[in-house]
Amino acid sequence: ARSAETLSKYQERFNVTTDNQAAVRDADVVIFAVKPWLMEDVVKDVAPCMNPDRQIVVSVAAGVSFSQLSEWLGRADAVMFRVIPNTAIEIGSGVTFVSSHNASETQREMIVGMFAEMGYVQEVGEGMMASGTALASCGIAYAMKYIQAAATGGELLGFDKEQSEKIVEYTVKGAAELL
Repeated sequence: ARSAETLSKYQERFNVTTDNQAAVRDADVVIFAVKPWLMEDVVKDVAPCMNPDRQIVVSVAAGVSFSQLSEWLGRADAVMFRVIPNTAIEIGSGVTFVSSHNASETQREMIVGMFAEMGYVQEVGEGMMASGTALASCGIAYAMKYIQAAATGGELLGFDKEQSEKIVEYTVKGAAELL
């Protein structure tokens, strides 16, 4: 991360640094989890310190293609993954889409396994990444909008705000568990 303040919440569990080059030097897996508009600068900055012959590159930046990553790394033969999780990954109930490039079966299983610890993983071709994002990431927003509207409806039916929200929360939770 750019600042020590951002890293402070992770210091107890992880070895953290603001030095990207130091972070990638000895890593087996390098995960680029930055905003898409920052990816080019970050990748080009650390590429000279990387060893694509032994390192796996994972991009968690929406819209950044394997072609772009290859160009920025200076290696078309690098083992790369594009990974797009939705926000529910934060609570271990995410949907993550994974696409691979130049990866072996063992490497695919390892990356899929890492993200499966945080929810459901669907492997897709690179061309399906945008569709997966639209379905799973926007899907959370649509579900939240439904919940908000239903809770408002509950208030109009005579329940107080807290009761209405709890009723809708359990209704949606129950529906998901029935599925």
